[in-house]
This record gives sequence, C-alpha cells and structure tokens, in this order.
Amino acid sequence: IVCLGESSTFGLSVSDEAVWTRQLEKNLNALDPQKRRWEVLNLGVTNYSTFQGVRLAREEFPRLKPDIVLFCFSWADHQPAADGMNDDGIDVGADWQVGLVNLLNRSALFRWGQVGWTQVVAPRAPAQASPGFDQRRVPSTEFSENVERITREAFAVGARPVMVTSPISWPPPGLTDISGIFHVHHRYRRLARFGAIAAGGEFVELANAFYDYPRFYDDRKSGNELFN
Repeated sequence: IVCLGESSTFGLSVSDEAVWTRQLEKNLNALDPQKRRWEVLNLGVTNYSTFQGVRLAREEFPRLKPDIVLFCFSWADHQPAADGMNDDGIDVGADWQVGLVNLLNRSALFRWGQVGWTQVVAPRAPAQASPGFDQRRVPSTEFSENVERITREAFAVGARPVMVTSPISWPPPGLTDISGIFHVHHRYRRLARFGAIAAGGEFVELANAFYDYPRFYDDRKSGNELFN
C-alpha cells in the first residue's frame, strides 16, 4: 500500500508509531485472516497539495508498483495562494537547483537559516478574494481534476485507488465557525468525491466518523493526535 498526502499523512507532531499509516500496517499484519504480509509506504509530505501529489504519483507509482493507493489531500490545497499565485504557477527551478537545495537541506544550520529567512520575506496571503478569481493554492476545479489524475495514475500501474477525506465535522448548532475553514473544507471534500468517482476510483468519507468531535481542528494542541 502506498499512501500520499500532506502533513496529516506525513504525521506532523506525532510519534512514528502514532502515524495512521504505521497503525494501518500493524493492524493489517495482525488481523488479516489470510495471514498475508502487508507493507505500507508513507509518501506523505508536509504542505503538499494535489499538484505535488500528481507529480509524485507519476514518478513513484511505476517504480513501486503498489497494489493499493490511499491518498488524502485538501488542507494544503485550499490554503490561500501566497501572492495570489496558484501552485501550478510556481517555478521551482531547474533540476540541478532542486538537487542543490536538497543537498543543503541535510544541514540543520541551513534549515534554520531558511526558517529565519522566510520570517523576513514571508509571502503575503491575499487579504480578500478578487472577483472571479479563486485564490487558493489549488483552485477548486483543478483540485477535483488532480484527484482524478492521481486515481488514473494508480490504475495505470494496476493499483486500486482510494481517496480518503480528512476528518472534519460541522460546528455544533449555535456556535460560530471560529477557524473559518469548515465550509471551504466541505466544498473541497465534495469535489474530491467527484474527481475520484469520475476516474472510476473509490472514495472513503472519513469525516463521517468525526461528527462526535465537533470543531476539534480549532484546537491545534489535540488536532494532530486525534486525527491519527
């Protein structure tokens, strides 16, 4: 099983054993009645959107030849686009430049320098949306198309693709949407379903399991652990 996604798949702020991909592998190997050996590979990368997910799928699926692909995106996709530029409009540089940065990133000093520099020249998020322009990192229509693309990439190597939604419920009756994220998240959730089904894939509505945990993403101290 190959898993794609952003920080919630990567396992940001939780121990290795707590990440859901590790739990999945452990449970499958313990509970499979046919006693098959399962291997779950976590390709989640913090802050990846479906734009990067499509590129990763095209690069890694032919090499890994998975039986099943699980992918979970949306949080990074519907973040406001820095300086009004969508992900597909960002030039990451030539291959040699990317390779050099990857090499330098092995140095903790370089990484700390990057963090400090981004605080000085942090990209500006739009204060408000412009009429007729979707200022998300991945516009809603493109998000649905990317889900379809990842699904088709899985089918191309003979894998079974399953799109999994992030677990988020509606605010309780009478309470305000403090985070301001619930409605846009559910919009992208619906589009994920359309993209997965359009390509013939499967769709798991994980949000349905979290209706008893309203607004837990407003509490960032417990959100990561509860997700996993």
